Amino acid sequence: MRRFLIFLVVLLFAASAKAQPYVKGYYYNISGQKISGLIKFMPNWDYIHIKADQNASSDKVKIKEISSIVMMYGGLTGTDSLTVLTEDNKENKRYFAKFHFATPVTKFYSKFESVSSGGAPSMSTLSNVPSSTGGGSHSITRWSNSSVYYGTEQLTMYTDGNTTHELTKKNYIEVLSKAFADVPDVVQQIQSNKYKFKQLGDIIIQYQSQSNYKGN
Repeated sequence: MRRFLIFLVVLLFAASAKAQPYVKGYYYNISGQKISGLIKFMPNWDYIHIKADQNASSDKVKIKEISSIVMMYGGLTGTDSLTVLTEDNKENKRYFAKFHFATPVTKFYSKFESVSSGGAPSMSTLSNVPSSTGGGSHSITRWSNSSVYYGTEQLTMYTDGNTTHELTKKNYIEVLSKAFADVPDVVQQIQSNKYKFKQLGDIIIQYQSQSNYKGN
């Protein structure tokens, strides 16, 4: 029965990805050239499909050829933009990153990965869900209120030089102590274990409420 349920979940995600609509948008390639068209995309993919119009054939563009992407949904959902970053300074670990927030010394992004087990994709957001990889908590979410982003888990990434790393239960005290140094009170609370990793959202809210930094 367990194998059947997992197989069913995989089929649901595959069907969801196949049914994604083409949306107006554009991307910048690694040379800085802007290419516009209709794009089919999910943030956990390592490629996009793009075509000139509804009647044209589509081209598959791999993430290694993309530096950023903008999707224009219109209506209430508006415009979403993501940039391509590397994880652990490895070119074969490039991903589409959604900017989260910044401190004077660090930027934080969201990385999206496919949910590998669980129930059918939901329209609501579930917070502080244990990661399927054991790397900490995340959210299962419909990203940016768009129907194209069901069935993903959202990991928090932080910048380190020209690359990013995942924020985890093992490193969050060290990483946030450095990143939040402009608000010593929050750093003290983190180091005294007042906040656990599963309360990451509360930690961020507390920092932002006390920090004067408005950079991005």
